[in-house]
Amino acid sequence: MDDEKKYLNDVKKEFQNLGKQEKAYLKNLEKQLTSFSNECKEQSYDAYVDNFGRPEEIAASFYESMEYTDL
Repeated sequence: MDDEKKYLNDVKKEFQNLGKQEKAYLKNLEKQLTSFSNECKEQSYDAYVDNFGRPEEIAASFYESMEYTDL
């Protein structure tokens, strides 16, 4: 498994469930990761963490934003 897929899978594991909004968010993240990997020479797992954040931070940020908009 390449680092991009591993990173995305690690992010998915941090979500409590995968409802419609979570899936849309993850699809958008996947597009961003692909764009990043196409533009950046360094495509290591650590490069994804440095640019996007740790997987647990991404999920926490998503749920924090949900509290104010959709819950």
